Amino acid sequence: MLSKAQLSTPFLALFLTACGGNSKQEEQLSQGEKLFKQQEIGFVKAPGCIICHSLIKDFKLAGPSLYGIGKRAATRKKDMTAKEYITESITKPSAYVVDGYRHDVMYPHYENDLEPEEIENLVTFLL
Repeated sequence: MLSKAQLSTPFLALFLTACGGNSKQEEQLSQGEKLFKQQEIGFVKAPGCIICHSLIKDFKLAGPSLYGIGKRAATRKKDMTAKEYITESITKPSAYVVDGYRHDVMYPHYENDLEPEEIENLVTFLL
């Protein structure tokens, strides 16, 4: 029998995932990772995320490393959740630019070139 502490949201999510109870999120994670690692994405073959962003801590390319972005994202903009921040960063990349990077470097049309589901999958993966 599970205790109340074990029924907390993080544990429950882990438990359900391990038991195959959260296949939609698993699919989003898988699709988001696949999309992130592609060299070209979208119907216009826009540059893939991996071209400019690393997932290795402190390893910077044209854009900042996205290692740990799920935690940092919640602190980037006041009154914005991590999910909202990452979504905005993909769809409106000039809305907030990390110090040390130019505002006009990131491809600006992902919102038009990717399906909403693809953006959601990317966000889920990065969180």
